[in-house]
Amino acid sequence: MVECCEEVKLPNFYVSIILESLASFLLVFIGGSVYVKYERPYNVSNVYEIAVVFGGMLTVLSECLKDVSKAHINPIITLASTLTKRISLLRALCYIVFQFAGALAGVYALDAMVPKAAARAVGMTVLSADTTLLKGLVFEMIFSFIYTWIHFASRNSRDTFKGFSGPLAIGIFYALSHIILVEHTGCSLNPARSLAPAIYENNFNELWVFIIGPFLAGALSGLVHDLIIHRSKGHPYPRARSCSITCCKPSREEVIMTNRNAVEKVENKVLTSHSSGPDIIIYPPLGQEKLV
Repeated sequence: MVECCEEVKLPNFYVSIILESLASFLLVFIGGSVYVKYERPYNVSNVYEIAVVFGGMLTVLSECLKDVSKAHINPIITLASTLTKRISLLRALCYIVFQFAGALAGVYALDAMVPKAAARAVGMTVLSADTTLLKGLVFEMIFSFIYTWIHFASRNSRDTFKGFSGPLAIGIFYALSHIILVEHTGCSLNPARSLAPAIYENNFNELWVFIIGPFLAGALSGLVHDLIIHRSKGHPYPRARSCSITCCKPSREEVIMTNRNAVEKVENKVLTSHSSGPDIIIYPPLGQEKLV
């Protein structure tokens, strides 16, 4: 992981922030534009249409951003990535702020462009009449946990997902989540997508369900993923001392520092062997670290 003070000098830092904001804007604007066409209770065709639009949009956005910003497009992914030392705290804060800003801009654009948006609460996620607060919270937490796990698995080069199949898996699960949850909670799994319409409508009833639930489940999913996946596969390098969470994998910075120390030791051995005896060359072991 690059130091915060060095990260602000990199063009990727600013490009990633802008793209994360744009992705949140498009997800809320395009997804919400089909959401506001219908009223509850939805019929089967309505639910499938909403699911296809949200799932397809997330798939496209994930594919476009995966090599630039790692395609978070969701504050719960950013929080989980921060806790597992995948990104710096500065980048995480900027991501979350701009994700919320992009979602809010998407709501205002939706209201301006789609006449029915204001009457339908601009795609606001709310609990249905027969869904209690506890039931809605459990729904959002379970699906947010799985969503975060799939995202982490798709970003791990040692796991099953390769190439385009990673974004596709994320999009398919998001679509399936809408098919199951849209009648109960509106299917958020994304605090930015729920908070933006709530701010626009000045309606914060039940909002904590869509904020606290996904954040807690996403953070737990990221930590458990690293605890199970990385400990079971083991590390090909020694773990450096750091203040990172003990159940998570070493950060990029730790890996770089560990490798740097190993190279320095090898170079010192080579110099010592040349100066004290016959020409014995000591080569470093073969292998290359794969950073997540």
